[in-house]
Amino acid sequence: MKKQFAALMLAMLIGLAPAVSFANVIDESRYQIPLSQGVNLKKVSSFYEWGVQNINILEVDLNNPSVKLDVLFNKSGFINRTTLSNMVNQEQGVVAAVNGDFFSMSTPAFSLGPIVKDGKQLSSPHYELNKYASLLVDSTGNALLAYLYSNVQVENSSRGINVDISAINKPSKDYGNIVIYTKEYTPNSPGANKTYFDLTEIVVENDIVRVRASLESDIDYIMKTESDPSNSPYVFQWTYDQHKAAIENPDILHLVIEDKDTSEPAGYMIVAGVLSPHKSIELMRIAVSQKNKGFGRDSIKLLLAYAFDTLGANRVWLDVKEYNYSAQSLYKYLGFAQEGLLREAVFHNGKYDSIYIMAILKKDYLKQKKN
Repeated sequence: MKKQFAALMLAMLIGLAPAVSFANVIDESRYQIPLSQGVNLKKVSSFYEWGVQNINILEVDLNNPSVKLDVLFNKSGFINRTTLSNMVNQEQGVVAAVNGDFFSMSTPAFSLGPIVKDGKQLSSPHYELNKYASLLVDSTGNALLAYLYSNVQVENSSRGINVDISAINKPSKDYGNIVIYTKEYTPNSPGANKTYFDLTEIVVENDIVRVRASLESDIDYIMKTESDPSNSPYVFQWTYDQHKAAIENPDILHLVIEDKDTSEPAGYMIVAGVLSPHKSIELMRIAVSQKNKGFGRDSIKLLLAYAFDTLGANRVWLDVKEYNYSAQSLYKYLGFAQEGLLREAVFHNGKYDSIYIMAILKKDYLKQKKN
């Protein structure tokens, strides 16, 4: 096995060398440096009429139980380019590393080829099929070169359809396709940016609710929900243009709450401060049209998980009317603490209202999550 792997590495390196006749070697030196048990670095220096060629060969015995061949990537996310030496320093026990892929120089960055680690696909193959071959090592230690293909779908069980995923942790080559980004691409949600300004994110779901990004076609429902007599005393009524601007704002998550069983809208949320350098995210408002079914409670639970676990927030806060006792009880139940009272701070429906500021910190959320 060791000889097969070494020959494979040598063939790859020779393939990149200038077209020369190896019969014209004037002089050649070879020596080996043991790096660890089962890992050796071989250096070959060949002198030709046209100059010197140096080849480095990393020889690995995959049958040695002390040796593990693994994938390195930047722990701060594929989105951030870094050096190979920096990736080595992020790990423990690495004795040798070799650049294994080409990468895009665009912003944000991404790996051109596929990455699979511990059975999890971290990056899909390049969209140009048969352009970049991949080095594979199977569970028995066999190494080979092959072209990989990806066929990933997301199931919408409520509607009985499957949707193709165009790419994983890299942009799609076609407009409007669905792309999956995971925490390996970036610890925080990438969101819209100057390069992908029209990116729409689909958030998360649990057994009761589904939360998704609002569309302009949802605004009529949203305005009807916030003007309903059961909600209007507690939330401001926005215009159509205000909601449209919020949907298009990359610092805001404008979200529709859906009944998971029926896919019918059950409410909406507006979350601000997604790009805040202070990692303080505001739940600007939440309004539910289907009452007493747990939609509000479960939507906030999903928001907290998304804010702390995905966006990397340190604090999630909100304000609530002094007389909105049921909402205050719910927020306390979910771990929010009162931080203060702003007396007669807002003018709403013809009168001044006092509001409580409530917040939950990441450390309190994690403690609550363990219990």
